[in-house]
Amino acid sequence: MEVRDRRGRLPVDELLELKMNGVRVEEATSVYERVTGKIAIENLKPSWMVFGEGFEVSRRILWQSR
Repeated sequence: MEVRDRRGRLPVDELLELKMNGVRVEEATSVYERVTGKIAIENLKPSWMVFGEGFEVSRRILWQSR
């Protein structure tokens, strides 16, 4: 499976200002997963897999890959 890097213009200044004012800022893929219990792989960004919480490889998988 190929994961494309689709970087666009992220309104960093606006997001940081919102966050500094106490607004919770979340990444859409994480919200979708939390609400539906599914991962929208068509919208998956590499950064979500790298930095997302809860993405773990089980000990069994690690042991089998040896």
